[in-house]
Amino acid sequence: MPAFADTINQLCRTGSLLSVRQIGVLLACGNDDEARLIKNIARHLKQAKPVITRAADLLVSDGYVRRTRLTTDRRLVRLDLTAAGRRLVKEWVG
Repeated sequence: MPAFADTINQLCRTGSLLSVRQIGVLLACGNDDEARLIKNIARHLKQAKPVITRAADLLVSDGYVRRTRLTTDRRLVRLDLTAAGRRLVKEWVG
Protein backbone atom coordinates (compact mmCIF):
# COMPACT_ATOMS: atom_id res chain seq x y z
CA MET A 1 0.00 0.00 0.00
CA PRO A 2 2.77 2.57 0.68
CA ALA A 3 3.99 2.32 -2.93
CA PHE A 4 0.41 2.83 -4.16
CA ALA A 5 -0.02 5.92 -1.95
CA ASP A 6 3.39 7.27 -2.98
CA THR A 7 2.45 6.95 -6.65
CA ILE A 8 -0.82 8.83 -6.11
CA ASN A 9 0.91 11.60 -4.17
CA GLN A 10 3.60 11.95 -6.82
CA LEU A 11 1.03 12.18 -9.61
CA CYS A 12 -0.93 14.86 -7.78
CA ARG A 13 2.20 16.96 -7.36
CA THR A 14 2.91 16.83 -11.11
CA GLY A 15 -0.16 18.93 -11.84
CA SER A 16 -2.52 16.20 -13.00
CA LEU A 17 -6.01 17.47 -13.77
CA LEU A 18 -7.44 14.37 -12.14
CA SER A 19 -8.34 14.23 -8.45
CA VAL A 20 -6.56 12.01 -5.95
CA ARG A 21 -9.58 9.69 -5.94
CA GLN A 22 -9.70 9.50 -9.72
CA ILE A 23 -6.00 8.63 -9.87
CA GLY A 24 -6.52 5.97 -7.20
CA VAL A 25 -9.42 4.47 -9.13
CA LEU A 26 -7.41 4.38 -12.37
CA LEU A 27 -4.47 2.69 -10.69
CA ALA A 28 -6.77 0.20 -8.96
CA CYS A 29 -8.36 -0.67 -12.32
CA GLY A 30 -4.99 -1.90 -13.51
CA ASN A 31 -5.11 -4.71 -10.93
CA ASP A 32 -6.63 -8.16 -11.33
CA ASP A 33 -10.25 -8.71 -12.37
CA GLU A 34 -11.65 -9.00 -8.83
CA ALA A 35 -10.01 -5.72 -7.80
CA ARG A 36 -11.90 -3.79 -10.47
CA LEU A 37 -15.26 -4.13 -8.75
CA ILE A 38 -16.37 -0.78 -7.34
CA LYS A 39 -16.89 -2.31 -3.89
CA ASN A 40 -13.33 -3.68 -3.87
CA ILE A 41 -11.82 -0.41 -5.12
CA ALA A 42 -13.71 1.39 -2.34
CA ARG A 43 -12.36 -1.03 0.24
CA HIS A 44 -8.80 -0.77 -1.12
CA LEU A 45 -8.88 3.05 -1.13
CA LYS A 46 -10.75 3.17 2.20
CA GLN A 47 -13.57 5.22 0.73
CA ALA A 48 -17.34 4.82 0.63
CA LYS A 49 -18.79 3.20 -2.51
CA PRO A 50 -20.69 6.40 -3.51
CA VAL A 51 -17.39 8.33 -3.47
CA ILE A 52 -15.82 5.81 -5.84
CA THR A 53 -18.95 5.76 -8.00
CA ARG A 54 -18.74 9.56 -8.41
CA ALA A 55 -15.04 9.38 -9.32
CA ALA A 56 -15.88 6.61 -11.80
CA ASP A 57 -18.66 8.74 -13.33
CA LEU A 58 -16.10 11.44 -14.13
CA LEU A 59 -13.58 8.93 -15.46
CA VAL A 60 -16.26 7.40 -17.70
CA SER A 61 -17.21 10.83 -19.05
CA ASP A 62 -13.51 11.60 -19.68
CA GLY A 63 -13.14 8.31 -21.56
CA TYR A 64 -10.65 6.65 -19.20
CA VAL A 65 -12.82 3.79 -17.88
CA ARG A 66 -15.83 1.76 -18.97
CA ARG A 67 -18.46 0.60 -16.49
CA THR A 68 -19.94 -2.90 -16.80
CA ARG A 69 -22.55 -4.63 -14.64
CA LEU A 70 -21.75 -8.26 -13.98
CA THR A 71 -24.19 -10.67 -15.60
CA THR A 72 -23.96 -13.02 -12.61
CA ASP A 73 -24.95 -10.29 -10.13
CA ARG A 74 -26.32 -7.05 -11.59
CA ARG A 75 -25.67 -5.23 -8.30
CA LEU A 76 -21.93 -5.50 -8.90
CA VAL A 77 -20.19 -3.01 -11.19
CA ARG A 78 -16.77 -3.56 -12.70
CA LEU A 79 -14.56 -0.80 -14.06
CA ASP A 80 -12.28 -1.51 -17.01
CA LEU A 81 -9.66 0.82 -18.41
CA THR A 82 -10.25 2.05 -21.94
CA ALA A 83 -7.33 2.37 -24.35
CA ALA A 84 -6.90 5.99 -23.18
CA GLY A 85 -6.95 4.86 -19.54
CA ARG A 86 -4.37 2.14 -20.19
CA ARG A 87 -2.07 4.64 -21.92
CA LEU A 88 -2.39 7.04 -18.98
CA VAL A 89 -1.68 4.38 -16.35
CA LYS A 90 1.24 3.03 -18.41
CA GLU A 91 2.67 6.56 -18.61
CA TRP A 92 2.46 6.85 -14.81
CA VAL A 93 3.78 3.48 -13.74
CA GLY A 94 5.77 2.36 -16.76
